[in-house]
Amino acid sequence: MSSQASSCPRCRAWVNPGATHCVYCGSALGFNPYARPPTRSSAWIIVVLFLVLGLVVAGAVVGYVLVVRRRPPDIVSQPSHVTPESTYSPPVKAAMPFAPGQTWVGTYTCSQGDTDLTLAITRVDGMHVYGVFKFRHAASGAKGSYDLDGTFDPTTSGLTLLPGEWIEHPKGYTSVGMIGTVSNDVYSGTIDFSGCSAFSVRLRS
Repeated sequence: MSSQASSCPRCRAWVNPGATHCVYCGSALGFNPYARPPTRSSAWIIVVLFLVLGLVVAGAVVGYVLVVRRRPPDIVSQPSHVTPESTYSPPVKAAMPFAPGQTWVGTYTCSQGDTDLTLAITRVDGMHVYGVFKFRHAASGAKGSYDLDGTFDPTTSGLTLLPGEWIEHPKGYTSVGMIGTVSNDVYSGTIDFSGCSAFSVRLRS
């Protein structure tokens, strides 16, 4: 059998014996009487190429798995302003310090100067306190009294008393309110009126 080169039936280019496709136009050469069967060395090259490709794919998969396993887990943090339920303590509520029949005695200060004060508790309805504001100014001899009432706040131990009807009204005097808190049998705070300042009364009975 001759080993002469042949030509491509499409582009007429010369091709080597044993070629199955034209290197110029890519056409299949079909049956070539000069074609030779692939050698054993060509088969081994193909096998080696497939083995190398398999190793590359396997290495890529193993590398991806290792990266995923080494990635640190997501950290879920709790906002700093959130208080854990286990450490939350509800505010402590104070017991009602006022009771009917009590007398709280002390002084308050307004434009006329220091004045004797007696707060007489007449009724307690839940957290609502009713009483009588009795005062006497020693320097002038003026004295008077009027009703007042307000609501006690057990979370702050605070009590704001608002003035009501006069019982005994001396000339030139105006009824005033009281804003204060209770601590150790002492009710103290400020007199809610222009020209007035502090008051303090202690439980006597």
